[in-house]
Amino acid sequence: LRPDESITHAVRRIGTRRLDRAAKLRRAGDNTEESVHKLRLHLKKTRALLKLVRSGLGNVYHTLNRQLRDEGRRLA
Repeated sequence: LRPDESITHAVRRIGTRRLDRAAKLRRAGDNTEESVHKLRLHLKKTRALLKLVRSGLGNVYHTLNRQLRDEGRRLA
């Protein structure tokens, strides 16, 4: 977290960065073990971030968490 930014902005920035990296790996189509591992890690870390702020997300948390979980399972 940066000292000059709000928690909301930091969570969006970090989450967006993780998902952008995951999407980039997905688009690359590289199905090596290392690539899939990195992709799943980005998804897991994004889910962990969502879990930290879930009280502020309400029902949106459950939807996002389910989508990320299901995507990670497809890659397993």
